[in-house]
Amino acid sequence: MRGKIKMQAELFGQKYSSRDYTKAKYWGKNQFNSSFPASLVAYMSSKNIKLVYLKTDKNNNLYHDYISGTELFKIDPLSEQAFYNFEAGYSSYEKFYTGDREKIDLVMMNRETEENLCGLEVKLTALPDNTTKKFSEDKYSCEIVMRPPTICFLACSICENYENNKEHLRSLISGIPKINHWETPEEVAPHYKAIENVVLKVAADMCDK
Repeated sequence: MRGKIKMQAELFGQKYSSRDYTKAKYWGKNQFNSSFPASLVAYMSSKNIKLVYLKTDKNNNLYHDYISGTELFKIDPLSEQAFYNFEAGYSSYEKFYTGDREKIDLVMMNRETEENLCGLEVKLTALPDNTTKKFSEDKYSCEIVMRPPTICFLACSICENYENNKEHLRSLISGIPKINHWETPEEVAPHYKAIENVVLKVAADMCDK
């Protein structure tokens, strides 16, 4: 009679990870929400299945495109050099902080060079959600939760994009009047439309990013 093979708890593709999946705490909801999608990317990549990539054009119209797992992670998800670093600092963004640095959901790293390749906020959600489950499939939607750090990372990605072209960014945001206290709704709310227009201008200008 053959002896039983002891299986070790793990997730597909994550041969090298900051999470030890032999420990129960890394299978909790908050951890699984980011670790499972990362492994799903690795699995789809192994099957040469591209990921649906939502983009906007220069008119801020939404359209569907595709991206490979390697393009998304900036490294082959199954590479021996791929390291999945969860809830970590992302060096490319940290230089824009003056206070405490936020942790990003997933930083893909090269094990050999220790280079930070990309920083990703990861959300695992269901389709449809509770508010659209009774609609027809073409009207299904899903809940998207935005953590406050996610807003910081969006701002950092904009800063990084214009790091060598600050004057162009200044011209794009020139439509926002001077606001001294952004934490005060009474001071910000009257300028909502101007802020929205600037956000759309920046989004259109960065659409190829």
